[in-house]
Amino acid sequence: MKTRVLVLKHDTKGRDELKNDLSIKPDIEVCKWLNDGALGVSAIKRYNPEIIILDLLLPNVDGIAILEEINSLGNKGYKFIVTGNESQIKFLETTYAKKLENILVMLIEEESEKMTVDENGYSSVFDRA
Repeated sequence: MKTRVLVLKHDTKGRDELKNDLSIKPDIEVCKWLNDGALGVSAIKRYNPEIIILDLLLPNVDGIAILEEINSLGNKGYKFIVTGNESQIKFLETTYAKKLENILVMLIEEESEKMTVDENGYSSVFDRA
């Protein structure tokens, strides 16, 4: 069975690189690619992905607002891989560490953003047997 992934990523270069990386993974099915945060929550509810790759910086609605709204739904089993720059990640860690109890969040700095980076846990998410 394939792992369903929804991607909310604003920059086209990063999105294209991610498309190339995920397209060669036979156990991954990307159910939706979005670049606008305003569509995020409704897409997550509609497609019910197992994993959401989420930029913190998105047009119209930011990634933090999406995390807060999904968290408010209760424990639905969503797992987020959140990308942002160093200061965005530090802000999320310090401000929301204990407030997002209903979702699993993995934080990744954009400078090290590559799906195969073991130290950040990417391969354990996407290279499952």
